[in-house]
Amino acid sequence: MVSLDAPAVAVLWNLFMAKTLHLHESPAAVIVLGLVVWLLYITDHVLDACRANVNEKPARKRFFRQHRVKTRVLAIVGAVVTAALAFCSLPAAVLHAGITFGLEVAGYFAFVHLAPTEWRVKWPRELVVAVLFSPGTFLPLYAENTGKWMVFVAPCCCLIALCAMNCCAIECWECYDAEQVPSVSAHWITRHFGSIAVAAALAAIFVLPRAISLAVALSACGLLTLNGVRQRWRADAVRVLADAVMCTPALFLLFPWLG
Repeated sequence: MVSLDAPAVAVLWNLFMAKTLHLHESPAAVIVLGLVVWLLYITDHVLDACRANVNEKPARKRFFRQHRVKTRVLAIVGAVVTAALAFCSLPAAVLHAGITFGLEVAGYFAFVHLAPTEWRVKWPRELVVAVLFSPGTFLPLYAENTGKWMVFVAPCCCLIALCAMNCCAIECWECYDAEQVPSVSAHWITRHFGSIAVAAALAAIFVLPRAISLAVALSACGLLTLNGVRQRWRADAVRVLADAVMCTPALFLLFPWLG
């Protein structure tokens, strides 16, 4: 409920990329990245709760609905702290890149939370989240290492695939359990999990350094396995595990010899 899963994934993949590819990054950029992802995650849920039914499943949506005042205050305080830290400590290149990228994220929020509800079933929300989350994770690294932009293309594409699998799977699992209809794109991706997982793993093995390719392959295999066994376990446990398998970079950060 504290929504630390998304920032943890972003920070781990960011640090993993920096260490594996020997890229420079200021510590402040990593801290602000985690805070920004957490803030966006909280804000998205707070805005969702404004339209959700109080008894709506899953539990995390009910939580934000039932505690809407506290979570709104938390989001406002988080925004002030994050903005102050960003303007006071970030390198100029990272700050400018973040503001520019933030306009794209604002467009996502405007469409998702202002558009009619019936549009959201047809709109590939989970895919858009993946496309925004992955470049955003590597944005501080790119801004501080502008001459090495080519090294970000393949890792970013692989992370987009993993994030899309993660978001679409969780969306479908929760909708199925609540007897609701998931978005068309989420349903399609979940039905083709095996093909997407194999494609992401093979692409990573052929084009990425060994450590990064192993991390991508482990996450893809973990998500594929969870999709196959999810009906045997509690829904909330499967969702937590779906986010946990996205944290495979932690293995290589803690045990460098694995890569």
